[in-house]
Amino acid sequence: MAAIAYGGPMTDIPVDWRKESYRFDLPEELIAQTPVTPRDTSRLLVVDRKTKAIRHHRFSELLDVVGSPRAVFVANNTRVIRARRIGHRVAPESGGGRVEFFWLSGDPRDGKLTYGFIKSSARVLPGFQFECDGNLATVTSVEPGTPPIFEVRWYTPLDLELGGLVPLPPYIRDSLDQSEQPRIEREYNTSFAKEAGSVAAPTAGRHFTPELLDQLKLRHTWEEITLHVGAGTFQPMKVDAVTEHTMHSEWAIIGPSTAARIQAAKENRERVIAVGTTSVRTLEGFYDPIHGVVSRAGEIDLFIYPNAHTFKVVDAMITNFHLPESTLLMLVAAFLGDRSFLFEIYREAISQRYRFFSYGDAMLIL
Repeated sequence: MAAIAYGGPMTDIPVDWRKESYRFDLPEELIAQTPVTPRDTSRLLVVDRKTKAIRHHRFSELLDVVGSPRAVFVANNTRVIRARRIGHRVAPESGGGRVEFFWLSGDPRDGKLTYGFIKSSARVLPGFQFECDGNLATVTSVEPGTPPIFEVRWYTPLDLELGGLVPLPPYIRDSLDQSEQPRIEREYNTSFAKEAGSVAAPTAGRHFTPELLDQLKLRHTWEEITLHVGAGTFQPMKVDAVTEHTMHSEWAIIGPSTAARIQAAKENRERVIAVGTTSVRTLEGFYDPIHGVVSRAGEIDLFIYPNAHTFKVVDAMITNFHLPESTLLMLVAAFLGDRSFLFEIYREAISQRYRFFSYGDAMLIL
């Protein structure tokens, strides 16, 4: 078993607020490359925050584990779009060269204008041209950053479904074959994905089959919110102190009926179980200190980490096993209320050969 290392040289930064405190070593073979079938045959590690007991189940046993009384599950119904485009540089004198464009957003006023990341062996400056499936693109401006964001004008409006690739995380060995994209899209998205707009899947929801959802709705309440996961979820933290990190913003929506049902649950002391970290961030980020859970649409940049947030809505959560030093890992540590216990859980998961990351197994924190 690989040792999980955390902590480091003493500094003026509290241990829970050091990025290095969230490092751990993971055997490469535990990074899941393919999803399990059926979805609910994935494993489920169950954690009790009060007793610190750890139990091992299958996700198909979720309803028995949750038990009674009735609870309100809140899940993110966003759908991943085919945000990656592979093309080539338009430079006859140098023979071109591969170019990859990663779509982030479009201009609602101009269908030919998009914004995204670009990978190319050549330096990308305004005037740089490339082509994807016969559609000529010209870089019109560059927003500095790490990585920079490029404004790109296309000859015709960009159709992401035509020639686009599902943006699987970099640790998954994916296929660039167009014929494989429908299968990848189906496997990577949740079974209840509806609202197109994400460049990464809310993976905790992937474990639900339609059949399990039907059973859940007979015993509990199922509500859906939307948060469109942005490319910032892939970007590593670049500062040593967690408190200095600037969280990326993402668009989220809580509808009126959903907000009313969740607020009623809080007033009636029903459990609110968030499916995934995106649901946690939406519920906690849109909480109103006067009116409670309210209907809202807008950007969320809430960064939840230990000793910096009081949870007001979420009583339990379902989540996957996350990357070292990631903001998602820090959110889970905050919810557990004990960073050391987080690593005790991860040591147990590694020793029991749980599968990690997007296609991996799940954890239920009660």
